[in-house]
Amino acid sequence: MRVLQIRFMNLISSDESWLDVFVERTLDTFGEMDFHTLQPFVNLELEALYAGEFLENLWRVVESPSALRELRKMRGRVSPGQLSDQMLFAAINLKMAGWPKEKRLMLLDFFYQALKALHAGDVFVSTGRNCVLEDAEMRRVLASLSLSRGSLQSARTLGKLYNALYHLANGFYSDMYMGICIQNYGAYGVSDLFGQGRELVIKNAFNLRPAEVWPQVQGPFGEIKVYCVYKNAGFTTDLFSCHSQYSGDPLNGLEFWAVEADGRQLDFKEVEKIVEFYSRQSVEYWRKIASLPFEELKQKGVLIRQFAIKPLFDAAGLGWLPTEKMLGAVRNKPFKMPVWLSVPTSNREHWRKIIDPRLDFAFE
Repeated sequence: MRVLQIRFMNLISSDESWLDVFVERTLDTFGEMDFHTLQPFVNLELEALYAGEFLENLWRVVESPSALRELRKMRGRVSPGQLSDQMLFAAINLKMAGWPKEKRLMLLDFFYQALKALHAGDVFVSTGRNCVLEDAEMRRVLASLSLSRGSLQSARTLGKLYNALYHLANGFYSDMYMGICIQNYGAYGVSDLFGQGRELVIKNAFNLRPAEVWPQVQGPFGEIKVYCVYKNAGFTTDLFSCHSQYSGDPLNGLEFWAVEADGRQLDFKEVEKIVEFYSRQSVEYWRKIASLPFEELKQKGVLIRQFAIKPLFDAAGLGWLPTEKMLGAVRNKPFKMPVWLSVPTSNREHWRKIIDPRLDFAFE
């Protein structure tokens, strides 16, 4: 507890501007989101059933003296994006469970330190650039690749691959937990290497054989990285870095590309082949998760969420699986859309009170 007290003292005596960035960037990312549209369940309805039990279990990681040190060793192997999603949900859970301000700040400070351990740049993607690699690291990666010339055909095929993997993330992990599976990195400036206006975007799909969540799952690869050098495509992302936006034309703007699967580069025919496989598998697993009986769906949702923060438990040397208290808290309980969740996300003042750990908010 002494370590936690010291960490908290450092937080309140130092610049808290990171909290302002976290809150405002979250509100920007929410935009006009309608939680009613999330499938096959609204994550916050599920989390409301066991927020206290979830946080109690997570607190064991916060108390671990080794977690942050071990996380730093995982940089490059663990995507910070899957933790930034969960940081946001934990912020809301802290209010759901009625935790005091001091512990709210301590837990979110832990998440912030964890993100900094894994991310080389702006951890909250406040500029729209999600540059998890330092510039020198990015250039070493580029130098190791054999890049192919872009064309309209290759751009369309890579788009189909990304769409298939994106929808597979929905099927494996549900709409709101898909950050466990797919992230976008960049845009990295590479004008000095390829010419003015060129940028590198890396599209990363991982946890593609999640036997911990779907024991019978099969697939050719565990991780796929799509490297795209664009001209004037204007790529940006946000706090949920599975999102991608282009102000330019990514189809005609693709100049060079490469696809890596489990560390091996694929040729174009191999890429076309995996597009077919993942397109079929995305449909298969969406049907699986959407057809689960209600009680099984809740248990699966709890398991998926724990899988998202598995790296934290691994770093702390703790078992990551849901506790019986967590599973028991959701058992035989219905979902109920609370009034506070029905308020449009465009109402920034309402959602700021829910997300900002420095503000109190009384849930009904």
